[in-house]
Amino acid sequence: MDKEIQDRLDWAIQTCSERGLRRTNAMRELLKELITLQRPQTLADLCESDGLCNQ
Repeated sequence: MDKEIQDRLDWAIQTCSERGLRRTNAMRELLKELITLQRPQTLADLCESDGLCNQ
């Protein structure tokens, strides 16, 4: 994972945490998927992704 993506992921996790969301593996995988793809995703697309299908 390149530095820009990692920085965005760190920012997103911190922002979610500051707003009261728990830091779960599912949240991290979801954010990673959305940030990495950088395009809109349907719920069906997200459910089929390798990182999220077992969460």
